[in-house]
Amino acid sequence: MIHKTSFSKREAKKFSREIKIAEVAMAEVPDYIDWSDQNILFNTSDHPTVVPRPGHAALVLEAHIGGYNMSKVFMDGGSSLNLLFASTMKAMGLSVDMLKESDTGFHCIIPTRPAYPLGKISLDVVFGTPSNFRKEKLEFEVFDWESQYHAIVGRPAFAKFMAVPHYAYLKLKMPGNNGTALTAHGSFSRSDNCDREFQKIASKFGVREELNAIDAVTDHTQPPADNRNTRPDKFDVTKEAKKHQVHPSDPKKTVLPDFLVDWIQSQIPASPDMSGSWTMYFDGSKRSSGAGAGVVLISPQGDKMRYVLRMNFSFPTNNEAEYEALLHGMRMAKACGATHLDIYGDSNLIVQQSMNLCDAISDNMIAYRQMYQSMEAKFEGCELKHIGRASNEEVDALANIGST
Repeated sequence: MIHKTSFSKREAKKFSREIKIAEVAMAEVPDYIDWSDQNILFNTSDHPTVVPRPGHAALVLEAHIGGYNMSKVFMDGGSSLNLLFASTMKAMGLSVDMLKESDTGFHCIIPTRPAYPLGKISLDVVFGTPSNFRKEKLEFEVFDWESQYHAIVGRPAFAKFMAVPHYAYLKLKMPGNNGTALTAHGSFSRSDNCDREFQKIASKFGVREELNAIDAVTDHTQPPADNRNTRPDKFDVTKEAKKHQVHPSDPKKTVLPDFLVDWIQSQIPASPDMSGSWTMYFDGSKRSSGAGAGVVLISPQGDKMRYVLRMNFSFPTNNEAEYEALLHGMRMAKACGATHLDIYGDSNLIVQQSMNLCDAISDNMIAYRQMYQSMEAKFEGCELKHIGRASNEEVDALANIGST
């Protein structure tokens, strides 16, 4: 359940007075709101062939929002807001500059500090088919959260469309423009897929919380300590070998067998070779709350080190955050003794620019590319490769920690 933050005390009192006046007013003729003239009914013809676990599945519908078909619109009668997610807005080709300022905050089930949106935007929402449809303009609060849905439509939309949900049948009915009720159909499989996606998001959130706790007590300016038991690099014959008497009666005639020395020296583990081929993953994140970077370094022995970087300089772009992550990771790899480094990132632009496969136009991007090339020269071997975002989720979570 999503609760909108309360009005000011003055507005809250005014709204309470309006409610009391409306309840005591005894008008002979009700003041009908739009679309009240059509009856909404459910009967056995609406019953699906099978209803697995009635009431368990969320009502997730298809809708036309802002000129785009969206297949995962969660109809949430418990929400006092309509929500659009930043990832959806980006896919629609909308920018943050197109948002209006919003001072609306909200709480979830457990009251905590209110969360605030990037802004708000009004979009046309359409349900139905060309022969019978409804179109209304709704105001959405835009939040930069990862979600299994494209949008969440709350009580204000239910009231505006005069829509009635049926959570057992997974259907939503509302008055249509041709004078008859239209039905929007949900899908049990679609709802199940959204539930599965939520479990993935929730598990990643748990990892981020754990990394946050680790990050709070970790000194990221120093490479991790090697906690393995240490032994002398050289074998001390006088301390670690035993003389053997070879004469039956003269104790001064002793010998230290060569094979014993050789065998003992062969048992001393060599110091780990930290100069082998290292692997590095990087990602940058730019949000309204700030910018951050995440880096994962993997040693030749498979030891994994995670780093979070918070950027405190003014107004960095997303590309600048990506470059800072790349350079920060290379510096840490060098500090750890790496001479060969395989680098993976999900920003194709940064990879292409760094490898001189495309031009860097702005002065900042040119300077960043030169810094990369300077760092690259400090390694005997350094290879930068582009990977998909799905293969870079761990550092993406770290970068998001840095930017919040």
